[in-house]
Amino acid sequence: MLQLQKKFPHIEVHPEIGLKNLPYSSASCHLFLKSIQLLEQCGEIASSDPQTSLMGQADWLVRLAYFRDALDISNNTQLMRIAEQLNIPRSPIEKLLNNGEGMAALSSCTTNDKQKLIEGSPSFVFNEGRQRLYGNIGYHIIAANIKALLEVPENKPSWY
Repeated sequence: MLQLQKKFPHIEVHPEIGLKNLPYSSASCHLFLKSIQLLEQCGEIASSDPQTSLMGQADWLVRLAYFRDALDISNNTQLMRIAEQLNIPRSPIEKLLNNGEGMAALSSCTTNDKQKLIEGSPSFVFNEGRQRLYGNIGYHIIAANIKALLEVPENKPSWY
C-alpha cells in the first residue's frame, strides 16, 4: 500500500496501515453507510452541501479513517464518531441498525448485484445489462462506451 502511495502523492496513507487496527470486516461500515443513505432518502436527515450527500461525505470519512488514520472501520464506535462529525444524530442510525431495516437494504443491494452479475467495484453496467466494464478502467474507455451508446440511431440495435 505504501509503495502505491508514491504514485499518488495527493493520497495520505498511514505508515502502519494493514499492521494495526485491522477491521474484521467491511460489512459494518457498509451497513452504516446504507443506513445513512436510507435516512436521507426518507428525508429524516439532509446535507447542508447541495453538491454532496451525507452518505457521500460519510463514505469519504470512512475511507480517511481507514487509509489515512489506520482506524478500525468495523468498530461501531468509530463509525458513530464519523456520524457525529457530520452532525448526524445517533438514534436514527441505531434504530435502522437495530430493527434490521438497514441490513435489509444492504442485503437487497447485494442480491441486486448478484442478479446483475456485478463482480466488484467499480462496475459499470450499460445497455440493459448487456455491456459491463469492471475494475480499474481508464476514463477514455468509459467515455468511448458511453459515446457509442449515445450515438446509436433511433430504432437501431446498440451494435449498429
